[in-house]
Amino acid sequence: MGMIPFHLWVPSIMQMMSWEMCMMMMTMQKMIPTIIATQMTSIKLMMMSMIMSMIMAPISGMKQTSLKKLMAYSSISNSPVMIFSLMISKQQFIFLLIMYTTINLTMMNTFKKNNINFLNQINNQTNLTKMSLMISSLSMSGMPPTLGFLMKWMIMKSTIWMTPMIPLIMLISSILSTFMYLNM
Repeated sequence: MGMIPFHLWVPSIMQMMSWEMCMMMMTMQKMIPTIIATQMTSIKLMMMSMIMSMIMAPISGMKQTSLKKLMAYSSISNSPVMIFSLMISKQQFIFLLIMYTTINLTMMNTFKKNNINFLNQINNQTNLTKMSLMISSLSMSGMPPTLGFLMKWMIMKSTIWMTPMIPLIMLISSILSTFMYLNM
């Protein structure tokens, strides 16, 4: 899962992995750490890590030229959304995990099929590939009217009862993520 402050290993490890392993790490391997995170007794400590992850990860991702590292920072910034969804309900978590997995698999499968590992390699792709990546990345960042927007909107709507600050931070994170993905 690699949320801040335990995140430094994630981009380095993902850089060395195949796209298939990255897909596995960013999707299925999030489930157990997410469940464990919701069982933590120190909610204040957990909230601090979640807030920092939502803000700092997209900022760090903006500096990347490696798509695997960029996707790692994307994963770090989306981990708190997963935790919030599980805090709300198991059904919402499962629904969110399915949507998140679908978007991730679409992006990473496109990278894999077209042998794209760095940002500058996107320029050499067909318009269809570029369009697919643009739509997927905007969805991942939570831009309306995409699947990612629906996913994040549901969580924002449901977390407002915790504190109005959470949806605001999620919105800021989505804006930062949009800038991170627009570098593509």
